[in-house]
Order: sequence, then C-alpha cells, then structure tokens
Amino acid sequence: MKKSTTNYAPLDPDHVFSKLQLVHMSSLESENVMDSISKNAMKSFQEYDDSIKAQEPRDENLTPRELEILRLVAKGKTSQKISEEISLSKHTVDTHRRNIIQKLNIASTMDWYWNARLMNVI
Repeated sequence: MKKSTTNYAPLDPDHVFSKLQLVHMSSLESENVMDSISKNAMKSFQEYDDSIKAQEPRDENLTPRELEILRLVAKGKTSQKISEEISLSKHTVDTHRRNIIQKLNIASTMDWYWNARLMNVI
C-alpha cells in the first residue's frame, strides 16, 4: 500500500472564520433585499387597492346581462365557459364583453376585477 504524499497547508482558523462570516452576511443581505422588495410590492398593491376603493362607482348603465357577465369574467371564467353556464352563444358573450369594455373603459384583467368590486357584483 502506497502512502499519500499530498501535503495540505494548515488552515488558519481566523481566515476560515472570516470567510464564513462573509458568507453569512451575504445571505442576510440577500434576505434583507428580498424582504424590502416584498414590503415595497405589498405597499404599492395596498396603495392601488386604496385608490380603487376610494373611487365612486360610475353610472355605466350596464344591463343585467352585462352585470352577470362582468361578474363571471371577474371570477376568471372564459367566454366559452360563460356561454355554457348561461346558455348563450360564445359570440353573444363576446359581444357583451366588448360592450362592457367600452362602457367601463377596461384595459386589463385587473380592471375587470376592480370594476366588479366597485359595482358590488362580486
């Protein structure tokens, strides 16, 4: 059996300790950055939510059918699912959706949800 001739330099405990501290501080810094990002995102969302809640519902003169479709879209249903649920053609549901978009000036999926909340349909 051959004896190993590899020599290792002795480790300086202070050097090892300082490197471990550096790694630990880096992970703490990363956690602080992520925590800060999360807090800022939540604050922005809360400010947006507060601004939406402060708005008065607009008088858009939506028909009862449009209100029903607004509610279902805000709940995440597709035109196809809505058409099956309320026994209308998909084309008719899409027409109602276009009318709602025009009346409420909807630009995003989030607008569907907020308008439905403001109008108390969800």
